[in-house]
Amino acid sequence: MGGSLLVFTDLDGTLLDADYGFAEAAPALAEIRRRGIPLIPCSSKTRDEVERLRRRLGLADPFIVENGAACCIPEGWRGIPLAEGRREGGCRVIRCGVAYERLRRFLAGPGRALGARGFGDAGVAEIARRTGLPAEEAALARRREASEPFWFEGPERSAELAAAAAARRGLAVTRGGRFYHLLGAGVDKGAAVRRLVALIAPHLPAPLHTIGLGDGENDLPLLAAVDRPVLLPRPEGGFVPCDLPGLLRERQGGARGWNAAVLRLLAALDAGPAGPRL
Repeated sequence: MGGSLLVFTDLDGTLLDADYGFAEAAPALAEIRRRGIPLIPCSSKTRDEVERLRRRLGLADPFIVENGAACCIPEGWRGIPLAEGRREGGCRVIRCGVAYERLRRFLAGPGRALGARGFGDAGVAEIARRTGLPAEEAALARRREASEPFWFEGPERSAELAAAAAARRGLAVTRGGRFYHLLGAGVDKGAAVRRLVALIAPHLPAPLHTIGLGDGENDLPLLAAVDRPVLLPRPEGGFVPCDLPGLLRERQGGARGWNAAVLRLLAALDAGPAGPRL
């Protein structure tokens, strides 16, 4: 394979299993590391959460947080000069979303009337119970900057009403694995991927190839923004509806499916146009 490759990946339900482990992805992670391929998490998690996971995974590449609300590029990454964004904690942080306070005002008004509760309404103990995270990590998940996970304590059709009310106020609702997410209008994982690629692609050897892996509704914009999209089954089984050109549906979910899909795609890219069809 000539040129450069970037791998964008969702975390929960994709690279990470339900228990937040990734042991079964070890062979593909090792191969990515051996080849020096950037592995770019693209998650609904907060910056603090992803920073901690990057340390566990041994990653030093850019990352996207809160469903595309911010792109984070480590200072000096691959010698690329960047002026965009603010210097924060050793990264250039490029914010794409709206202020968290604006999201909270919506949930405190129209959202509450529809039975919605968000992380800002819950304590650490409740978030830990709902997510299965240890309390320390649940506290990091609660530290939002530009998105708000929420759920309904009422009829599910409230989601449609909440999405319509949000749109009237310049906001948007998407759905992840466990929760709905409130964001600024136009903010999604795909928009963040395109913005990040536009910033770094001019400094990488051409042609640029991109792979994206995800399992949820909120991952569909990510998959639409890459050359080789991979959809994994949801933890509860089955796939979210998706009909993208060249889509690879991986039979297995979680870290095992992620591992199989990444190794298969790397082999196909190595083989070139005459290689195995996916």
